[in-house]
Amino acid sequence: MQQVVLLKVITPIRSKLNIVNFNTENSRQSAMQSYPSADRNSGAICSILKYKVIPPGSRWNILECASGTGQHVSYFAKQFPECEWQPSELDEQLHLSISEYKKHNGLSNVNQPIRVDCSLPPDQWNLTANKQWDMFLNINMIHISEWRCTLGLFRCAGELLHQGGVLVTYGPYSVNGEIKPQSNVDFNSSLLTRNPQWGLRDTMDLAKLAEKNGLSLENMYDMPSNNKTIVFRKN
Repeated sequence: MQQVVLLKVITPIRSKLNIVNFNTENSRQSAMQSYPSADRNSGAICSILKYKVIPPGSRWNILECASGTGQHVSYFAKQFPECEWQPSELDEQLHLSISEYKKHNGLSNVNQPIRVDCSLPPDQWNLTANKQWDMFLNINMIHISEWRCTLGLFRCAGELLHQGGVLVTYGPYSVNGEIKPQSNVDFNSSLLTRNPQWGLRDTMDLAKLAEKNGLSLENMYDMPSNNKTIVFRKN
């Protein structure tokens, strides 16, 4: 998270006065970063979780991998108050944003964010030892990260989810070797230009990767803006 410089410090005395008079709520709001796409897709993803994935009244332990700003986890936690949500994010500059969303919404069922590098082995994920995980949730990471991050995500899901647990991913994908529509083709090209190791992953490759890690592709749902939600279940 980039720090926003709200006031140029002229002298130490002036700086001290500004800190004393600074409005706490304004400070919190400025720390809560916002991605427009997260606001747009939260409702649609939540509907899939509610009606297709999480049974009513479940008290699941849920790990969100790559939580970003915290918009998604705060939205979902309000809809599933019985579940315990653990946000995680590699970029520690975004941890403050996640924490402020938790505070702003008064979410006692959301833990403080932890740093997780999805490309690392499970024992380096900073997770509570021997905890049973019901779901891993990963939104808009796979196409904007190196393939080794996806490998790590599926490996850890295979090791840390209990039997019957689910890995849920969301984003744009290639399906059976084909990218549709043209807007996704253009988006994929722009990603590859930014980083040759990024790009839309194919659902066949993800299904094979899931099988290698004791998971199976259970369902794939079409979503707005040419995205998909994919549910993998641990065998």
